Amino acid sequence: MTAWQRSSAADSGLTEGSCAGNRCERPVLRRGPKGTLGAPRVALARRRTGVVFLSDRGVFSTDRIDPGTRLLIDTVALPHAARFADWGCGYGVVGIRLAARDATARGVLVDVNRRAVFLAAENARRNGVANVSAVVGDGLSGFAAKKVLGAIVSNPPIRAGRTVLRQMLAESHARLQPHGQLWLVARTQQGARSLARDMEQLVGPVETVSRKSGYRVLRATRCET
Repeated sequence: MTAWQRSSAADSGLTEGSCAGNRCERPVLRRGPKGTLGAPRVALARRRTGVVFLSDRGVFSTDRIDPGTRLLIDTVALPHAARFADWGCGYGVVGIRLAARDATARGVLVDVNRRAVFLAAENARRNGVANVSAVVGDGLSGFAAKKVLGAIVSNPPIRAGRTVLRQMLAESHARLQPHGQLWLVARTQQGARSLARDMEQLVGPVETVSRKSGYRVLRATRCET
């Protein structure tokens, strides 16, 4: 852990979570005082990588990095020098990890939840990841012109229903450049197969890139037209 990571946790009344290896297990967390925008409540740490994420109530998977998100991070391979979006970024774990792995990438972290976007921006800053920005948005139309993104990654809101997911897929198709990639993770038992069919219909050819612990990572590639 770096000195600033230790002091930041202490200054915010936070206690570090513990992880083993490069893949974060469920941390044992002791929460600090009730959070405000200036003082997030939970710190998730990856000791070997030196990556620390601040989290708080009101964002997805507050006190752990869920298995689907971990699988997505471990699986996604961004195209070289890609401009990408982490749609529904939460506190930024996916987009920040991907951007940290590839300095040629340029990412935007998008979420409708202002608290989540604040945390994502703070997590990028604290971890020294300068090739991402974080914005509040209900979709991608507010910042990405059509056919400009090389990749979109998301742990999508499956429980929002098929209509919402199909709208998300249609917008992804509009924002991806030809041969751009849409990467999604979903539980097999919560509609991953039907999601793959909709991706095929609305975005392009689909491949199941990885499976683990009941999750599937799906990749759709936008056709040329």
